[in-house]
Amino acid sequence: MIWLLPLLLLNDVPNLRQYPATVTDLVDALGGDDKKMRWYAARELNRMAKYNTKLRKKSDPDSIEELEARMEWSLLNELAAPECVNKLKRKEVVSECASILRHLEYKAALPELKKAESMENRYCTKRALKKTIRVLESK
Repeated sequence: MIWLLPLLLLNDVPNLRQYPATVTDLVDALGGDDKKMRWYAARELNRMAKYNTKLRKKSDPDSIEELEARMEWSLLNELAAPECVNKLKRKEVVSECASILRHLEYKAALPELKKAESMENRYCTKRALKKTIRVLESK
């Protein structure tokens, strides 16, 4: 951080990367061209889906947290799930998108997940795809 001090004094701050924070911005970043930003967006969307699924299952149905979790879960289901189905072809976000689809219980993705699982060579990614397929078929 000390190396930034001379730049701050000269008002010549380097262009620092701005990370998206909202669900819509994250979905846009997931569909973008920047590989690192796609990976970041996939991780954050996965974290949000996991958190909201846990909260929906364990909290009081009439609580504010439950209501907020339900609203964000439906937004993720509406925006992030179709984008994740489209991004199953991108190698860097396959396992994250599979996890998102598993947490959202998005059954419409089963044909694409099976196709991605048959084409995948990496063990960990294939395991994540199989787990998602198994969970979605059991529901």
